[in-house]
Amino acid sequence: MEAQARASARWQYRLPPLTIAAGASIASAGLPVGQQIASLAIFVLIGSLGLLAPLGVFLVGGERA
Repeated sequence: MEAQARASARWQYRLPPLTIAAGASIASAGLPVGQQIASLAIFVLIGSLGLLAPLGVFLVGGERA
């Protein structure tokens, strides 16, 4: 259990720089506002898959999951 907590703590330090870099890249790309919003939405969706995939398996699988 302790190893899992250490691995989780390592991800906590990696995500803010990735988010800042993504935001800077999207902002500096010179895209219209609508495309910036779509790019941000795609980034958030991909970033959320780590949480949404197990949740979906649990909700669909019920007791079997």
